[in-house]
Amino acid sequence: MTTSPDIHPVELKVFLNHVYEFKKGVRRMVLYTVNRKYEAFAIARLERQHIDYLIQPVDQSKVNLFFGRPECIHDLSFG
Repeated sequence: MTTSPDIHPVELKVFLNHVYEFKKGVRRMVLYTVNRKYEAFAIARLERQHIDYLIQPVDQSKVNLFFGRPECIHDLSFG
């Protein structure tokens, strides 16, 4: 993705706001549905900030990205 650090598509601004709220303690876990073209960006951001996450495919173009406190993420089951 070739965008400057302060200019993101609206979809990523929502994601970044969720990350901010999580880091501030407003949320314990977030479910964010994201277009696959932004998946790598989102995962890289979560990994850089040491935030646990789980990915669930939705369809060819989207994934559900769960992220938050380890006890919330590791207790998820999709089976």
